[in-house]
Parts: sequence; structure tokens; C-alpha cells
Amino acid sequence: AEGHGVFETRHLIAGLNTVLLQSLNGGSGVDSSQISFTVRKITGEVAEYTIDLGGDARPQTLQDVVDLISANTPLDASINAAGTGIELRALSGNTEAIVVADVDGTTAADLGIAGTFEDEVISGGNLQLQYISRQTLLADLNFGQGVGTGDFTITDSTGALHFVALSVRSPK
Repeated sequence: AEGHGVFETRHLIAGLNTVLLQSLNGGSGVDSSQISFTVRKITGEVAEYTIDLGGDARPQTLQDVVDLISANTPLDASINAAGTGIELRALSGNTEAIVVADVDGTTAADLGIAGTFEDEVISGGNLQLQYISRQTLLADLNFGQGVGTGDFTITDSTGALHFVALSVRSPK
């Protein structure tokens, strides 16, 4: 009907066996910029590839990123066996080094794959999936048993101390 446009939003949940990029790094997410892959062969041959994770085809899930890397580089990308990061494997056996770098932004670093690697298999760092958010109820933790009452202190990254007291509130 006239006057009614199409409303599009970001993904709210990921597909099976993957996670949303925005839930990685403790909920800080992953930058959407370009990553450079340089593959240096033992023969001296050098090949460079760039993947743009921004723009129109912006990936939403970790599996989307893995698929983009596998489709556009001579590397086989997958989620590592622990399910905590990306693993890259050179498809040819005569690779001397693989360099993964950010072109403009922090995407490769955010994905834990930035660096120079002399192995044919690159094991990326732990992507720190966010398990708890602002919407997580204390009653939902501990397999639905909730958490007990008590006091504890949190020390933040600046060294500041924050006292927390958990108690049972009576319904009104």
C-alpha cells in the first residue's frame, strides 16, 4: 500500500551452530571493515586477498565470516573444535607464511586472527562469546536455580571496587 515502506532490521538471533558477531568479545561485537590475507609460498610466490566485511554484504554471523574467507581466499576457514574461535588452514601444502591484517579497522584483531603465521594451520584466539546480557535474569542462572543471596565485591579494570549486596525482595 502507498505510504508503507519496508522495514529491515539486524538479525536478532543466529542460525544453528553459529553466533551473531555482535555477541562476540563479551558483547562488544566485531568491527565491520576490510581484512587482508597474504599467502607466501615456499617458491617465493605471493598472493594477496582482501575481504570487505562492511558494505551491502555485511556478515551477521560468525559462519557468514567463515564462508566469506573460504570463498575468497586459498584458505579453508572453520570454527575451531572447541567452538571458541576461527581456524584457518592453507589449502596447498607449500605455504611458507600467512599474514592476516586489518586494512582499515580492527576486524582481524576482533576475530582473533590478526598476525603473521608460519604454520599451515592458524588457530585464532578465543572470541569470548557473551553469555549474559542486561536482559539475563538472576533467576535464570545456575540451570534455572537462580543465585543465592549474599555480598561480594567487584574490582573493575581501573582498580575501583564496587560492593554488591544480593537479597530477596518480597513481592508487593
